[in-house]
Amino acid sequence: MEKLLNKRYETLDSLRGLASISVLFNHMWMVTPILPFIFSVSPIRILIYGHAAVILFFILSAFVLSHQLDNNKMSYPKYITKRICRIYIPYFFAISISIFLYNQFNLPIYNDFSEWFYKFWPTTISDGVIFEHFVLVANIHTDTFNTVIWSLVHEMRISIIFPFIFFMSKRCNLISIFTICVFLSGIASLNDLYRFEVSNGHQTSFFDTLHYCSIFLIGSTLYVRKDKIISTIVAMSSFIKVLLLSVGVFLYGYAKVSEMLIKGNFSHKVTEYVLTIGSCLIIVVCLGSLRLKTIMENKIFIFLGKISYSVYLLHFIIMISLLHIYGNVLNVYIIYIVSFLLSLISAYLFNVAIEQPSAKFGNWLTSLNFFNLVRG
Repeated sequence: MEKLLNKRYETLDSLRGLASISVLFNHMWMVTPILPFIFSVSPIRILIYGHAAVILFFILSAFVLSHQLDNNKMSYPKYITKRICRIYIPYFFAISISIFLYNQFNLPIYNDFSEWFYKFWPTTISDGVIFEHFVLVANIHTDTFNTVIWSLVHEMRISIIFPFIFFMSKRCNLISIFTICVFLSGIASLNDLYRFEVSNGHQTSFFDTLHYCSIFLIGSTLYVRKDKIISTIVAMSSFIKVLLLSVGVFLYGYAKVSEMLIKGNFSHKVTEYVLTIGSCLIIVVCLGSLRLKTIMENKIFIFLGKISYSVYLLHFIIMISLLHIYGNVLNVYIIYIVSFLLSLISAYLFNVAIEQPSAKFGNWLTSLNFFNLVRG
């Protein structure tokens, strides 16, 4: 049991790494759906289901943040300083690189790429849109430079109030948690109906953040009850574990089927709850199965986990830059292969040069006497 509950949760890092790769494949697919149709409806569609990966990211973030708050008693100023250094500083460098590459390589493309692709890198961009990208918690036009930043908008907003979410997950029973989630998503759904606030980007309104608070609350609740849940999983037979994992993967991969059953402007929120259930099942089985945990802690998967945030930040701007530079002269398959390899190499270098130093800078900042005085 102790092996299954190590403090680092490297299994979860590996999950995050695999999810980041699926987002990369998803964006290739959205530019040119080059794979056979059967691929998109088969179980291995999880390899290109980017939105599912983002929901998994949210749950993993809530789980790991809860672990940090639970095991490292720190003041709120220390917590939020570390969080800003962890998320915003790498983001700042990544969005700066995006803007630089846009200015250098926004060349016309005469190719039959998807309509989705041509939404990005418009001919003209206002100073206001550029400025809002440096205010990560704003309602950003995420279809300008880098599509992935929509999730970081919510990640940063929710990080500000996450200690309160963690407090609720510890104090509330499951019925109360369920009620709070329905309430938050219900308010967000009202915006889908009446458009109190329009999202400038992909689901970047503050009403959307209310909905995603419920996903973080579920992830935090999963952490709070992890010991009992994992103990239950450990006691199960291998057949039941495989069955639970299969159900989790099915819900994760085919969540959008729910939109065929439930119509309405808010049907995508139902899909995201289905994704949440599937993601939670995958997480608990990975943590509760020693055999699966051993597989997930393979060195390659752990490496992908360590560079996952950098892969997430950089892969799209690398891909779109190469498509603008070589889209008229090279086969798209070649561009994708180069994009994939360059994304991994760049992510590793970015992780070493920017991401890790940013986290260390946060640790250094919070070690200063000022933060100790604040806590006192």
